[in-house]
Amino acid sequence: MKLLYKYLLFYFLKIFAIINLVIFVITAVYGLADLFLSFKSPSVYAGFKYILLLIPFVFYYLSPLSYTSAGLIVLKRLMDKKVDLTAQSFGISPYNLILPLIISVIILSLFHIAMNEKVYPTVYKEIKGIEERYKGRKKVLKRIARDIWFLKKTGEDRVYVFVKTIEIDTGKFFDLIMIRVGMDDRVKEITEGKYGVWEGTLLKVGEGFRYNFLISERNEKLKNKSIDIGFSLREISLISERIEFLPSSSLIFLFSKGKDIGIDVNQYLGEIMYRLGVSLFPLFVFVPVISTLLLTRNIKKSMLTFFIFVTGGWFFITLSKILPSEAKTSPLYVIIPYTMLLLYSLKRLYDLRKGIRV
Repeated sequence: MKLLYKYLLFYFLKIFAIINLVIFVITAVYGLADLFLSFKSPSVYAGFKYILLLIPFVFYYLSPLSYTSAGLIVLKRLMDKKVDLTAQSFGISPYNLILPLIISVIILSLFHIAMNEKVYPTVYKEIKGIEERYKGRKKVLKRIARDIWFLKKTGEDRVYVFVKTIEIDTGKFFDLIMIRVGMDDRVKEITEGKYGVWEGTLLKVGEGFRYNFLISERNEKLKNKSIDIGFSLREISLISERIEFLPSSSLIFLFSKGKDIGIDVNQYLGEIMYRLGVSLFPLFVFVPVISTLLLTRNIKKSMLTFFIFVTGGWFFITLSKILPSEAKTSPLYVIIPYTMLLLYSLKRLYDLRKGIRV
């Protein structure tokens, strides 16, 4: 079995690498075309960086397709040589035959989850930053941002600022909440402002309240009060304020703390579930498709399963972001299809362990 596993894994990784290499070449061609056609003032450094950043971004989203395609190619070749039937004649179930590939796809999903903590959000942020800087776009006289989070580190503290509505050029805001968190992840202070103006490093709150969780005597009602928050609105580019650029740990923190102060946390839960769904997508697609191929020995049925699970799975993953942003409701409903996909995958693995063709 060890020899068979080494051959299977080596051959699979070779095909997987070739498929991803083709995808990376196509991505590079797309990046170059976008550079010369869409960039207002092309820069060699920016273009090279843009292309490099697109590679992990594309790998993250297309790994379910590349991984499953590599699995189909490898197993189709083994089936043409009757390797699967020979293995079963020796009492080796289809599950045991592809066990290295199952373990590998689980590792790939865990890898995506880990990369979502810092790497993928940073890559996405850099890509959008380059596009905003170099792509030609008409300037808007008044820029208004809604439902955004700022994250800034000041000294040993992290400051999270949620603004319901703010004019970027004038600094006028409505419904602002600022949370100051220490190194031990304890909330030190929360400032609420119904309206006001952000000028320089000063937050001029027209009406609001400030809560100090360390010294209760410092709690105060704010009326035309100026607060020095230590950083200005100009320090933070508008593109970096989107929740897509926050580390997963920050999303979890905001989701857990937001309930205590009455913030609508659905958008953060939706982003968490979206990242989890995309990370597990290779597993959700690979297991049903490969099990269909092994149990039926029919490539057409496998391709149909591939199409159904890619389109259906992506629909539910996207729904986790649509529900809180468009429908203004909880994305927890997406847990139902996620659970069904997981249970179906476990059921197909159980069928493979039995070695029964259905």
